Amino acid sequence: MDSNSVILIREAINMAATFSAALIGSLLTGVFILLGAYIAYKGGLQTYFKKREHEQIIKRYLEEGLDRASACFDHATGVFTDNYRTALHIVREIKVDEKVNLSSVNFRTSEQRYFDVTPWFKISHLVGDIIFWRLFQLFFAFVDAKTLWFDVDFRSTVAQVLNGKITLPKEKLLDEIKNKLDEFYEESNKYTCILHELQIMASILEKETTITWSALSKFKNRPEIKESVEKLKQIFDELKEKDSKDKQKQ
Repeated sequence: MDSNSVILIREAINMAATFSAALIGSLLTGVFILLGAYIAYKGGLQTYFKKREHEQIIKRYLEEGLDRASACFDHATGVFTDNYRTALHIVREIKVDEKVNLSSVNFRTSEQRYFDVTPWFKISHLVGDIIFWRLFQLFFAFVDAKTLWFDVDFRSTVAQVLNGKITLPKEKLLDEIKNKLDEFYEESNKYTCILHELQIMASILEKETTITWSALSKFKNRPEIKESVEKLKQIFDELKEKDSKDKQKQ
């Protein structure tokens, strides 16, 4: 083998080595690029699913749960408050000898669509107890009962006062009606705790940025949630006891 052949062989070997090194380098670079892309994709996908999970929880338990429940409570509260103010205004007008046209007086009634079970069951799942639903049922029953009283008993008594068909002095009878209205109003205030506790829970969820289903299952274990549940249970027992005593008096 002459010197030229040796040189050619060496050059061929060097070229092969250089090509192999370049090929391996390119392959490694490609692998790292693909690995980086996969990691970025995987991380982005996980971020997307976490965001999606958070949005679903907020929609289901905040918008369709707590917010809807608050709207139901606001409606029931508005019905009672409007009727209470209407009745109080009538009593005050009669006291100053103003003429009252009872036929033009319309007391509000609660709309059945606001007696919505679904949001309260979502809340029950959230707090691990049905006390919010039970107390709201009691409040809705209270509002309906008082609406009936306004439209029947109150209207009938006022009509008798206006017609002079009463056995008691007018002032005394009007004072008794006023006291009755005040009792109703004081009792209605006891139910405002429902809205207060709903707002506390809503505030907690609103501050959450990445809540997950597994974290949501532990929501009921938060100290403030346990405190809300116990507070409503105590109020519920007090109201049920009062309702039982009132029925016994009747």
